[in-house]
Amino acid sequence: MFIEEGELVDEVIDSEISNASSIKINLNNTSNIDCEEVKIIEGELIDETVDVEDDFTNTVIDLTMTSSAKVSGNKLEIIGGELVDEIVDATNGIRSSVNVSINDTGNFDKTGSQLSEVLITDGELMDEIVDGTYVGVSALHINATNSANAKTPSLPLLGDSILLPPIDIDSIERSNIIYHVKNSGVHI
Repeated sequence: MFIEEGELVDEVIDSEISNASSIKINLNNTSNIDCEEVKIIEGELIDETVDVEDDFTNTVIDLTMTSSAKVSGNKLEIIGGELVDEIVDATNGIRSSVNVSINDTGNFDKTGSQLSEVLITDGELMDEIVDGTYVGVSALHINATNSANAKTPSLPLLGDSILLPPIDIDSIERSNIIYHVKNSGVHI
């Protein structure tokens, strides 16, 4: 399978702004690939799940992603891409509540008895779970379990590569952030 500048699932929610809204998303067993080789160049299996171009204000986001964006095979190569792009991508989050739960997602599992390899250049298995410039007077509860793992003996990470980067927020003001990661971002 070959993806270049594309994705299997594009944004689930793509909006300019969100004000006084309630968003609930549940992705289960979505965008999984089972084949010998997968190569992704400047693309992803799941693009930004919630993409708010500017601000979300007084908004409640509940997002669950389970057993999704997984690759089973013998070779995975990612160049400038990822299996899962940002889960929540916005400029600012103000007076809002964001609950994200990710389980068994963005993983590579070796199949068969052949040698396997994952090669990542300037990419990730899973990009930032939350990516925003400013979060003010908000609550973020992020749980990631058994996700962004590579089960392979060979795992070169070249350039600016990582399995699971942290949440990326430039400025935080009077907010409550809980980030719980268990068995994630692991090379097994």
